[in-house]
Amino acid sequence: MGEIEVGVGNVWSMEAGENLTSGLVVTISGDGTLAKCHYGQRAIGVILTPASKGDEAAVLFEGVAKVLVTGTAAQAGLPVVVSNGAAFGGNIYVTASGTDDVLAEDLRLGIALEDIAAGSKGKIRINL
Repeated sequence: MGEIEVGVGNVWSMEAGENLTSGLVVTISGDGTLAKCHYGQRAIGVILTPASKGDEAAVLFEGVAKVLVTGTAAQAGLPVVVSNGAAFGGNIYVTASGTDDVLAEDLRLGIALEDIAAGSKGKIRINL
């Protein structure tokens, strides 16, 4: 299983070099700034979206999304929702979001993608 960590406001384009049957974990780590930003039931989101037609990452990762939450927020029972979005040429985008009602210094929200086909491409964007 591979893991990539993305920063707030960054957009990462990725391509799977091989079939990843055990999954790829995408996490966002929160420092005090991130935690304070989302204190009081404000949503945190990690969005995987297919790029626009003609863009470099035009094919979204194919796989099943699961949410992994660790740290203080998880211990406090951070609610997380995963939903499959609209189709884009046979692909879907996946949104994972949650709210944090504690001032967590070590907040981590992540998505595990399973069964990613080799050559699959996608963009990972942090949406706050």
